[in-house]
Amino acid sequence: MNAQEFEAYFPQWKDRIVRMARKMTHGDLDLADDLAQEAFWKLAEFDLACVTENEAGCIWRAMRDHMVNVLKQELRAQ
Repeated sequence: MNAQEFEAYFPQWKDRIVRMARKMTHGDLDLADDLAQEAFWKLAEFDLACVTENEAGCIWRAMRDHMVNVLKQELRAQ
């Protein structure tokens, strides 16, 4: 995703990602912030060219799955 695409997508995903991160961490705001940042990095790296249909759903699943993986890693490290 180039910078212009990221700037277009970021505002529409920001609140949803932050809410999901807070739910996933049961209110641990520091961990939720970390998860949200990871999701935004995933969004920035996302290749829109590989999406053939349901672009929003594809992006959402990629960010959600990435946050789940990061959360698992965090929990294993504790």
